[in-house]
Amino acid sequence: MKSKKKIIWYTLGIIIFCVIVGVVYSLFFMVEARELAKKSLSEVRQNFFIASDDLSNVSLSSGYREDPYAIDGVHNEMVPFGVIVFRTSLSNVSEPSYTMTVNENTYDGVMERNPYDNTFVADIESLVPDDATVTLTVSIEDDTYTFNFTNISKDWLIDCDQAFELGLESLDEYVQSLKKGNKFMGECYVKVVSDPNNLLNIYYWYVAIVDTEGNSHAVVIDSTSGEVLSQN
Repeated sequence: MKSKKKIIWYTLGIIIFCVIVGVVYSLFFMVEARELAKKSLSEVRQNFFIASDDLSNVSLSSGYREDPYAIDGVHNEMVPFGVIVFRTSLSNVSEPSYTMTVNENTYDGVMERNPYDNTFVADIESLVPDDATVTLTVSIEDDTYTFNFTNISKDWLIDCDQAFELGLESLDEYVQSLKKGNKFMGECYVKVVSDPNNLLNIYYWYVAIVDTEGNSHAVVIDSTSGEVLSQN
C-alpha cells in the first residue's frame, strides 16, 4: 500500500515539475513572434520634412536602416540616415549640389539622379531631430534655390512605432508563420509613401515584411487616422 502511495506521489511530483518547467520556459525562453519581428526591423523612417517653391519640391526623411541595405529577408546592423529627395520641373538638370543645415550641423555634396522617377537624392547619414531647424540650398549651374523645411510628421495622428504595431497586427498570420523557434525568418520596413509626384500632400505609413524566401506582405496605413487602407 505504501509502495502505491509512493508511486502516486512520485508521479504527481513529476507532473508538477514538468508543469513548472513548462511555465518557466514559456515565460523566459519562448519569444513572441511580434517581438522577434521588432528585432528584425531593417528600416524605419521616424520623421518626414517637406519644403517647396513654384518649380520644385523637396522632402527629407530620417531614421535608421540596415547596412548593408538589401531587401533579402535578412536583418543587418542599423545605421542612421537622412534622405533628401529633390523633385523639379527645371530642365537640363544633371548633378545639383546641395548644402543642408540641421540646427548647427552642415552637410553638403552632390545629388544623384534616381532613374526610376527622375528625382535627385542624397543621404546625409544622420538622424534629424523632430524639432530641428532645417534649411536646404540647391545649386544648379549659376542659380541657387533655398528651402526651409517643416516637419509634417509631428502632426500625424500616429507615429512610426504605432504604425509598426498596426502593421504587425494586420499581418499577424504572416508574422506567426515566420517564427522558427526563437528566430524570425524575415525583416521589416516602416516607410512613408505618397503619390508618385508628391503633389497631393497626402502621406501614408507603409509597413512591409519580406521573408528569406523572397515573399512579402505589406499594409498601407492612413497617417492621419490610423486606418489600414490596404493589405496584400
